[in-house]
Amino acid sequence: MRFLFFAVTLATVVSGCAELVVTREDVLAEARNDPASRGVTTPDRAMLRSLEGSWTGYLEYRDFNTDQIVRLPAKARMDAADNELVLSRSLVFTDPTYDVETSDVVMIEGDGLTEVSVEADGPVTTSYRIVERTYRTTRDWELVLEREGTDNGQPADIRLTQVMLGRTFTSTRDVLTEGATEYLFRNRIRVERD
Repeated sequence: MRFLFFAVTLATVVSGCAELVVTREDVLAEARNDPASRGVTTPDRAMLRSLEGSWTGYLEYRDFNTDQIVRLPAKARMDAADNELVLSRSLVFTDPTYDVETSDVVMIEGDGLTEVSVEADGPVTTSYRIVERTYRTTRDWELVLEREGTDNGQPADIRLTQVMLGRTFTSTRDVLTEGATEYLFRNRIRVERD
């Protein structure tokens, strides 16, 4: 059975810069027609539904050059397909002089999560392992994901921690680079429901 979920990505698409191969609407339309998704009620679905709507907050990240934390205002919109198994996300943040828009859709299958982000060159797929799933209510849950990848051009283990607490959703990416003994903060999205 397939479940789609939200994950943060810093892959960016500047509006109008290129024709996209896969759009958010394409993914939502496909999910609406997926017969395997009808009538399913699970904690994953409840988490999905809790993210629907408009959000305002910030994106913060560690600058590679200065090692300083940079904070940018951000607005997010998350929409579920009619069958509730697809959640697409759009995020707009202001990088001092211009707006940047990101877009992604993520699928959960068992203990795996596959993220599809839309970039100027087309879709990019990233796979995570779900290492922790804690669901108490739609306003109190946590999901921890891990994958191998790169950070600033070097091999790294990447951990993504997503937390819903009350009206606040936070998604934090930490990295463990080769030879390091502790995870290092890379970026965070923190938003509150409008």
